[in-house]
Amino acid sequence: MSAIINQSTDNTYIGNLKSTTQTVNGVFVTPNYGAQSATPVADATAGDKSGLLMVYNQNYHIDQELVADADFTIKADKFLRLKPFLPGNSFTTDQFTGDISTFNENDIVAIGAGGKLVAVASRTPAMTFVIKEKTTLYGKPALKVQVVTV
Repeated sequence: MSAIINQSTDNTYIGNLKSTTQTVNGVFVTPNYGAQSATPVADATAGDKSGLLMVYNQNYHIDQELVADADFTIKADKFLRLKPFLPGNSFTTDQFTGDISTFNENDIVAIGAGGKLVAVASRTPAMTFVIKEKTTLYGKPALKVQVVTV
């Protein structure tokens, strides 16, 4: 339940929206600027829209609480650290639907239910990503992807 943004000099994020439910790092959310909130993307139809943001909160627990980065979640009604992307940006996430063996380098993926990455199939989503590498993140299978369209 985590993600890493691969641009070391880009620390910009949106930080004024609160989670409507418990949310994990690495998922995409639908922002509601009027209500000052964000909710994980509900389904593929919602995932086809532009303007979706990735959750990228920092683990604020102390070591003694034994909450590892891979297991860190953001509770409901807490501020989220949200990342907007541009074409060419890249990130690594363990938030995808399906077995990692079903994904290959250069496959195109998009945002699906729960804000997780899924195979595009016959959809025409606004935001797409190309898989650059299958890897691990905090010991869990992960995908390193690059943004193609927003």
